[in-house]
Amino acid sequence: MNLKARNNYKLITAKYFVTKFIIRLLNWSTVFGLFLFGDVLFGQSNRALFDSTWYGFNSGTFTNGRYPVSMRMADIDNDGDMDVVIAKNTWSDGFTLLKNEGDGFFQQPEHYLSPEPTEDVATADFDQDGWIDVAVANYGLFGFSTTISLFLNQGSGGFGTAQNYSVGEGPAGLAAADFNSDGSPDLAVANFGYLGQGDSISVLLNDGNGGFQPSINFFASSSPYKVVAKDVDGDTLLDLIVANENQKLNILFNSGGNDFSNRTEYNVLSQWASDFYPNVVVADMDND
Repeated sequence: MNLKARNNYKLITAKYFVTKFIIRLLNWSTVFGLFLFGDVLFGQSNRALFDSTWYGFNSGTFTNGRYPVSMRMADIDNDGDMDVVIAKNTWSDGFTLLKNEGDGFFQQPEHYLSPEPTEDVATADFDQDGWIDVAVANYGLFGFSTTISLFLNQGSGGFGTAQNYSVGEGPAGLAAADFNSDGSPDLAVANFGYLGQGDSISVLLNDGNGGFQPSINFFASSSPYKVVAKDVDGDTLLDLIVANENQKLNILFNSGGNDFSNRTEYNVLSQWASDFYPNVVVADMDND
């Protein structure tokens, strides 16, 4: 199985057996990454993903911390290339930053602490200062936590201490987008709950001062795990598409004024396919 990145705008992730893998074109170099129990491995182009002769850039292995579970790519230090931000779960709190050196090499990891183990990460310029910030979902052990953390970029590619905000129990998925059309990114949180017993999406509007307003919760059926923001109904307002672990897909329509109470639910996939870390991706499949 040979996998090669050919598109500078595509990001592919998976979660099964190994924790995560990422394929991305960085600075016109084809690279592979494999997240496996705390390490990030980068292989050269034209190599089989699981081939025994695995070659890496630099040392080939970048220690991330225990159990990386989610990641985003963004230009954190404003140097024109893509860096990697990684959420960590299970006895490992916060996120790890790998800065791109511009030639396919990454610097040593920088670790930032949050109150609980994290399940997802989102990147956006939340305080509108021209630097990308980071938000993490603090899932905690077994989903007992009820907070997300915001880390503001200090203007040098480094981050300050966490600002914590209350959400529903067991936050597991994040989506950063402008929900009220005021020009500032807001945050939606899928609350998976304790061992999957959650049933809500929390929406936190940007307060315009580098933080969030208090969250408002909306029912999203049982076990919402991941959330994506897209305009589904063509009204220019971003809706929320939610992947649930109960073989359901829920769409929460944005009615304006931070109201996502209008909901439609769909049955999707089989139990075997949907019970392992459900996720959702939105694309125009029929070119309409």
